[in-house]
Amino acid sequence: MSRNFHDQKFDAGTLVKLDIYRRYLQSWLPVFIQSQKLGQAINVFDFFAGPGSDKSGADGSPVIAVRTALEYSEKLIQKNKKVFFYFFDAGKRKTAALRENLKEAVGQEHSPIRVSIECKPFSDALAASLPTIKSGCNLIFVDQCGIKQVTPEIFRALTSCPRTDLLFFSASSYLRRFAGTKEFLAHLDLNVSEVNAIPHSEIHRFVAGHYKAIARKVQSDYYVAPFSIKKDSNIYGLIFGSGHLLGLDKFLRVCWEIDSERGEANYDIDGDGSGPTPFIFPEWNTPGKLRRFREDLRKKLLDGQLRTDADVNRFALESGFLGSQAREVVTEMFRKGCLAMRKKSVRPRLSVYALSEPREFVTLNREQC
Repeated sequence: MSRNFHDQKFDAGTLVKLDIYRRYLQSWLPVFIQSQKLGQAINVFDFFAGPGSDKSGADGSPVIAVRTALEYSEKLIQKNKKVFFYFFDAGKRKTAALRENLKEAVGQEHSPIRVSIECKPFSDALAASLPTIKSGCNLIFVDQCGIKQVTPEIFRALTSCPRTDLLFFSASSYLRRFAGTKEFLAHLDLNVSEVNAIPHSEIHRFVAGHYKAIARKVQSDYYVAPFSIKKDSNIYGLIFGSGHLLGLDKFLRVCWEIDSERGEANYDIDGDGSGPTPFIFPEWNTPGKLRRFREDLRKKLLDGQLRTDADVNRFALESGFLGSQAREVVTEMFRKGCLAMRKKSVRPRLSVYALSEPREFVTLNREQC
């Protein structure tokens, strides 16, 4: 990706990326605005902010973020909350342009929206921001050019910050060209043979899996999910990270709104052909990812590995699905007499709300199911 892509018109892939960011902000902000336990300050960091628009005047990530927050101005005032935006870029020309694009939002003394814009490279900006990040409620957006800035060390540092969701861009196709170079190996610690064995369409999924493995070594309940974006023949994408299943649920909801087939890409990532033209056999019209999820869920329920509705929701989210997408399997198993509720007066809740108060299943007629 060109480092001066703001001097061009945003392409379709970039617009998908920005749309995901906007939608996630719209679902993320109300959680912290409504909470009375998490303090007054809500922080949004954008470390490659750019000038705030492309050549045609389309909004970039900083303008999208501020405009989204302004939609909640009344609620912020009612709850005595403020949203602090910290925008950084290494380019003086870009930060000057961003100040101009956000001049109406900068320096408003009584506004619940506060904006800071600084000309700093990523490493310096992150180092200066870590104390604020560690003490606040944060959404961090890292729209890096390429793949090298978010190293394992930086990723571990960010995943260790409480109350912090992370969304960063990765030009994952670059691995195909540069994974064997010393520079890339030093930054990402990847096995070249594993990279070369991954199908091109799945390379971003592989990169996200690499970061998930890094996070799990530090924090067993840290959650990572990708969204792959195809631009011409190249594969890019976003990687989301959160220490809370509610954050993962909100990100996956955005993904499934954009990709109703698999919730993971703006193209047929698995190459199984499911789409608007139906096959003769109905089961072939279901994406393979969904079929495997349903089969795995059914087996784990019968084996007793998933004992509560909370277990089902956690399994669904960690598999890249929403709890509600497990409903068809659970409902069928109840109908066939394979499952029942231990407490007969309650029903299973197939949403994140089950996590705080699990309701237990009883497995019945296992041999017949």
